[in-house]
Formats: sequence, C-alpha cells, structure tokens
Amino acid sequence: MNFKLVFSSISLTLFVISLITTGSTFVYGFRPSISNPGSSDEKKISLNLENVTVFGAVREILDQNNSLMAGVEMAPGNPDSIRFDVKLSNLTVSEALRVVLSNAPTYDCDLQGDRVLIVPKERDPGLSELLDLRISKISYPKENSSVAVLRELMKTPEINLFLNSRDLAYSDWLGIPSKGELFPASRTGSLAIDKSVEDILFEILLESGRKMWQISFSGPKSKHVVIKF
Repeated sequence: MNFKLVFSSISLTLFVISLITTGSTFVYGFRPSISNPGSSDEKKISLNLENVTVFGAVREILDQNNSLMAGVEMAPGNPDSIRFDVKLSNLTVSEALRVVLSNAPTYDCDLQGDRVLIVPKERDPGLSELLDLRISKISYPKENSSVAVLRELMKTPEINLFLNSRDLAYSDWLGIPSKGELFPASRTGSLAIDKSVEDILFEILLESGRKMWQISFSGPKSKHVVIKF
C-alpha cells in the first residue's frame, strides 16, 4: 500500500472537513458576491418611489434596515443624476439592491453581513488602494463626531504618504457635525487599530448612526480625494 498517498488523502479530507465545520472567514481584500448575503438579507424591503436617484433609492433600503450600512466608491461621471421610478414589494435586501442598481449598470454590489459595498465594475486603482490601506493608529478628538474622526483619519501618516506619493490631495467638504452623532467619551485619545480605511469608514458609520459613506476623485485632473457621509 502506498502510505504517502493514503496520508495525503486523509490530510485533504480533514482540511475540507475543517473548512465546512468552521465556516468561511472574511479575508480583507476578497469581497463575496451579493449572492452570499448575511443577516441583513433576512429583512424584507418594499419600495414605491418616483423620480428617485440610484443612491437615493439605496438610502431608502438602508432606512428600512436599522443595522445596514453602505459604502460607495463613486464611478467617474455622475451616475446619481439618473432618475427613475421603482416599485417593489417584500424583497430581500440583495434582491432590492439588484433591482435598484440595474439602473446603474456600471456598478457591482457586495453584501457582507450588515455592510453593503457598492463599487464600479472597473474600479479606480487609486481609490481601491486607498480603501485597502491599513492604518496603525488614529486619534479620536474631544469633538468626537463622524466629521472630526474622519478629519483625523485623513491626517494619519499612512494616508499622507499615500496621497503625497501619488500627487493627490484631500478635499474637506464635510462641514460641521450633526447633533446627536457624538461617539462615546471612552473613544477619545489615540488608539492603536491596525484596520483598513474601508473598515474605519464603516466603524464611523456604526458609531455615529450615519448610514452611508461615499468616496470619489474630483477637481482638476481628478487629483482631489473627497469623502462624504
């Protein structure tokens, strides 16, 4: 008997069993398709909207699911200028998103648990790299709001190095924070986090009660990074 072959077969079987029993693990950088929804997809969605934009309809879906949040990497141009009517009833979150985003065919949508990530089918390498960039430490100021924390995020050494190496700049269009969105006082000060920019943006939404962030390039020759809530 070929013992090496038997041992290899057993090892492969144990590896497959381990994958089945432990379940899949979300690895940053691999985003599962919308056909693999999380718990948020259990909530049924109904819409009856007229003359609505794509991301206006997405916000309506978010409003019908308290735990759901969305991040959008904006495609070049202005896809949100398209207006349409949408009427749907008793659909899952992933089904409703498919219907809405069929009006913006340049986008893909991934649903991972309570997070929706909407990105162009042809992603901009700069924005994609920025969202994947890992931040080691961030300062939470006393004015602990989504606006203030995002401004601190954009001051981190990792983002400054990224922007400078690509001759980019950050454009602050955030204005003043809304009332009622201050983070817990325990989150003030400098914290070690070792998380991606994308993960931090979703955490800002979770802490502040906001529902969506959008990131894009704008300005002359698209040299300015803009992040909005």
